[in-house]
Amino acid sequence: MGTARVWGEMGRWTIIVLIQLAKAILRLLLLLWYKAGIQMSPPIVPLNRETQQPLHPQGDSSGKDQTYVGRRSSRVVRSLQSTPSLQSRHWGSPQQREESQSRRAEEMNQPPTPLGLQETIAESIYITRPLLHLLSLGVWGQRSWKPWLLSAVLDISSLSLLRDRVRPLMDYLPAWQKIYFYNWG
Repeated sequence: MGTARVWGEMGRWTIIVLIQLAKAILRLLLLLWYKAGIQMSPPIVPLNRETQQPLHPQGDSSGKDQTYVGRRSSRVVRSLQSTPSLQSRHWGSPQQREESQSRRAEEMNQPPTPLGLQETIAESIYITRPLLHLLSLGVWGQRSWKPWLLSAVLDISSLSLLRDRVRPLMDYLPAWQKIYFYNWG
């Protein structure tokens, strides 16, 4: 918006094209350099609150709970008294710490999915889609539906080339539904 005020509409679109061009070039360089695809496990394992049990002190003489369970949300939150120092703090549940350290070590050793020619072409189509959309906006104008149709065709063709690689993404669906449950009504 600031660019449109300073340099006008042409300057605004120039900045948008330059940003999208830089993003596409860097993504293509990463794709061609590493030739790696979808990771088989998520980098951050979602916290499953149903399996976590609230911690209560055993043999604690102060009588204060280590956690607080929300009445409406049933969220388990540490009390301030049981919170470790900032240097030794971790952002998972207290029970999850030991499990996550051993799991993280074996997940870091898993190689990414190698990409073949078909998958590399599909990723390249997906990466260049914003540039082609901007180019089509320049050719057909902002009021035309053709740039949107072109983007949809590119998305569908990219996904159809990746049809056998989409399965790992579907494994994440229950976790995404749990996080964003209000969107899956």
